[in-house]
Amino acid sequence: MYRKLAGSALGIALLATAGLAAQQYPAPIRQLEADGIDIGDSFEAPGGLTGYIGIYNGRPLEVYLTPDGEHALVGTLLDAEGVPIARERLAQAAASGLDWDSFAEQHWIAEGDPNAEKVVYVFTDPNCPFCAAFWEQAQPHLKQGGVQLRHIMVGMLREDSPQKAATILAAANPAKALAKHERTMKKGGLAADPKVPQRFLDQVNENTRFMRDLNIGATPTVVFKDTQGRVQQIQGLPSDSLMETQIFVSP
Repeated sequence: MYRKLAGSALGIALLATAGLAAQQYPAPIRQLEADGIDIGDSFEAPGGLTGYIGIYNGRPLEVYLTPDGEHALVGTLLDAEGVPIARERLAQAAASGLDWDSFAEQHWIAEGDPNAEKVVYVFTDPNCPFCAAFWEQAQPHLKQGGVQLRHIMVGMLREDSPQKAATILAAANPAKALAKHERTMKKGGLAADPKVPQRFLDQVNENTRFMRDLNIGATPTVVFKDTQGRVQQIQGLPSDSLMETQIFVSP
């Protein structure tokens, strides 16, 4: 939980106990608060560190207090395999204020079960190799049924990204065009149509603005409801275990 309003993008509630909680923080954490970082509850981190998830300018970040309580580190703490130890906490903080219904209002390409109860959204840039990897890894899960994957096409990585994304959206069968593009991306994928109608470029630009308004800066970013019905957000390529146990699990 957070004691102060962490920006409209996250919409975190103000707690009545803010004053008491602030007094309980060590001096380095209080100084970060004074610098404008909203600090959440603490958690036990490796190496004797105490971790916190902070919110700064609407974005979650990791904060770690040293065992002596005299110093604070702001940054990503990795385990021996290079995985951020606070990845799930960061995702929960980032997703806590997302308006789930607003995703359905964007311009997306659906694949999978058209009658699925479970819907998963992903921000996809046509020049993103990790988006292509996510698409490929998602296919076996989608074939099992019960889940629909919706690609919100954005254009942010390269100069021709908007044109390529618009070309895919404008195809007679956008899902088929996206599949062909992702399968052949290492060879360049589908070529951008220089004459693609402006309305499709406008749709891509609207999607990209929507993504940026959410302070999301990476593709793919996957937004889904976990098995508890909570909205979750994963920036970057999700792990296989997360796909199997949360993202593509139908209700």
